Amino acid sequence: SQRGDGIKPRSNVTIENCYFERLGSAEGAHADGIQIMEGASNIRIVNNTFRMPPFEDGYANSQCILIHPQTKDIIIDSNWITGGGNSVNISPDAENVSLTNNLFGFDFVYRPITAENARVSCNRWETSGTFNKKEYSAGDYLLGQQGSSRCMDNLKTSPVTPTTLSTSN
Repeated sequence: SQRGDGIKPRSNVTIENCYFERLGSAEGAHADGIQIMEGASNIRIVNNTFRMPPFEDGYANSQCILIHPQTKDIIIDSNWITGGGNSVNISPDAENVSLTNNLFGFDFVYRPITAENARVSCNRWETSGTFNKKEYSAGDYLLGQQGSSRCMDNLKTSPVTPTTLSTSN
């Protein structure tokens, strides 16, 4: 577990094959899995698992991915994402952000994606459920998104379980 945010990348970073869960155990925390701050650029978030339920006892999970204004060139692709207030929250002032080929769960407070100016396509629901008074089946595209030949058919189908890490003294 982690007491605050998971990762705050700056620039020229790839975050790949990571597992985010149980963040924000510190008093007053509102932890984000990945929080991209102003000025950051050229960031790839690929093939990660975000399991951050918003009301898990002892943890204050906020957003799985939060992107601030004045950021640019960010790719979010092929992740399994569930949790947070908004699972992915992208500032309308972020530039050249793409959110593609991700699999979303229904475990969020408000919505899976807040992204006015980002390129958002090929994102699907992992399971059946209801959002915004509409029923979805597993595999349906999110929020009116359409499929195309550019969508990946081999989306991550379930969360990856973290590997137990051992340390030596």
